[in-house]
Amino acid sequence: MAIQWHPLLAQFLQHYLSDQIQIRDSIPLGQMPLEMDLLFQPSVPIRSLPYPYNYLGQPTIGEFKGAGDTANWATIAQIESYACLYQMQQKITDRNRITLWVIASKFASSFSLYIDDLMPVGAGVQRGTLAHFPIYQIDLATLPITPATLPLLMVYKGAREREIVQFFLEHYQEFREMSHFIKTLHPQALKEVLRDMNLESLRGFDLDLSAILELFPPEKVIETIGLEKVIETIDTSSLSEQQRESLIERLRHSGGNGN
Repeated sequence: MAIQWHPLLAQFLQHYLSDQIQIRDSIPLGQMPLEMDLLFQPSVPIRSLPYPYNYLGQPTIGEFKGAGDTANWATIAQIESYACLYQMQQKITDRNRITLWVIASKFASSFSLYIDDLMPVGAGVQRGTLAHFPIYQIDLATLPITPATLPLLMVYKGAREREIVQFFLEHYQEFREMSHFIKTLHPQALKEVLRDMNLESLRGFDLDLSAILELFPPEKVIETIGLEKVIETIDTSSLSEQQRESLIERLRHSGGNGN
């Protein structure tokens, strides 16, 4: 089943920024089924927001290109049309009051075709003007990985996935509720990062015994921390008693005497 990316992005942003920015998604722009991806409305002074949200306007229309999509000239035409409709809907005469964000992992050379004075304002962010609307290019491929940007980067797909997963694990306690999405959206990168970690460093992560056995050979698990320590350390609460005993027996068999 295809992943609906922009509702996921909205969910991540709402979870971590809702006390600072009102974020709405799928905003109707008329009687036809025409909707903007995202609408940002900061509820605190914009200058107090972390990078790159300090480049939001009040309000900001966001257009997001998901995994496999590339932002190009058509994206520009689309977000300009949304901005014009929103301007009429809200009766905003000054276009400088409506900021546009295009968020994507890939940008075609034609993206900037109709943007005036597009220039970098920070890592992963460029600013320009589109038909008198301030517009920002948010490039997920080069945006710094920080606690503030992680909700944006959760929907990134590409060469940086391992780096993003590594950052997530380093800040696991802060972002542990994202575990399910990390496993779902970045499964291969997660496996690769975990395989490179020392078994001892897996303490505290929500990995049950079955997950550990998928990542490491049973004999390596026993050799590293010992059978009894594995049983004490790894969460087996999700397993039935029969499943738990079966896995322990497999470990004993793989590790010889279990020492």
